[in-house]
Amino acid sequence: MKLMKQLTIVLLAASVVACGGGGGGGDSGGSTATPSSGAGSGSGSSGGSTGGSTGGSTGGSTGGSTGGGTTTPPPVSQTVTLSWTAPSTREDGSALSLSQLSGYRIYYYRDNSQSNGSTVSVTGGSTQSRQITLTSTGTYYFAIAAVDSDGLVSNLSNYVSLAVN
Repeated sequence: MKLMKQLTIVLLAASVVACGGGGGGGDSGGSTATPSSGAGSGSGSSGGSTGGSTGGSTGGSTGGSTGGGTTTPPPVSQTVTLSWTAPSTREDGSALSLSQLSGYRIYYYRDNSQSNGSTVSVTGGSTQSRQITLTSTGTYYFAIAAVDSDGLVSNLSNYVSLAVN
């Protein structure tokens, strides 16, 4: 059997969720904390004063030690949806049905680290999208290959890229 024709991958959607650094106080029982001073104030029950003093000292020391030295970038979590159209012919031009496809392999890597890339296997020839969560900043590159029921793998699609800030 001959290999399938190349697939085209499309980057459909991305959503970004980032968490900022620094510390804030707890808000239990109406308390507030000021991270820069490390002091907390509370009103109401003992839950309020405990939340205030704990939040204040934790927030203050974290904010103070992070603010004066090297800053660590906030964690990044970006989910991308990759979608593609299943091939309908093999490289020799003969017909290829979805029942002859066992799935796909998505290859991706960040920045210039192609040798340290990742592979995601997708089961089922009729599956035509997959979400992948990225957890570091940088430029990501994605390509896909189809796998038939005999284990033959198509050539890779062209790479598409996405910058994650």
